[in-house]
Amino acid sequence: MVKLIHELDFIDNYIRIQQVRFGDRLKFVKQVDFSCLNVEIPPMILQPLVENSVKYGIAPKEDGGTIILTVKRFNNMIFFEVKDDGLGSKAKKVMDGSSSGVGMKNTDQRLKSIFGPGSGLRIHSNEWGYSVSFFIPYEEIVEELKSKAM
Repeated sequence: MVKLIHELDFIDNYIRIQQVRFGDRLKFVKQVDFSCLNVEIPPMILQPLVENSVKYGIAPKEDGGTIILTVKRFNNMIFFEVKDDGLGSKAKKVMDGSSSGVGMKNTDQRLKSIFGPGSGLRIHSNEWGYSVSFFIPYEEIVEELKSKAM
């Protein structure tokens, strides 16, 4: 497990590299609840979601687009979402089945095996973009952090 703040640093570095490649065509917005920064999450759990947005949503779209990463707490749950205004359901991989979906399947399985079946990926696609989200329980994370502090 890694702290969310470290995972976000890794994603920021990835996005910087992609912005060199795509220039103004790629915009990235983070909406992260400050109180979640020290929460521990599985390493590389968000990265494949961001990569998919770049690769299948924004890159093939002539005028590019925006990826929004949201992390916020709802009572005893933490909500994560990677959303883009890219090609969505019009993406080539959706139309011709060219993507194996291994990265998404692995991410979904990892979340379920660590946090239970309710933490699996929720995927929404339409002609205006793509959204992948999941929840993890906050209670368990708080208890784990408390036990590490003692």
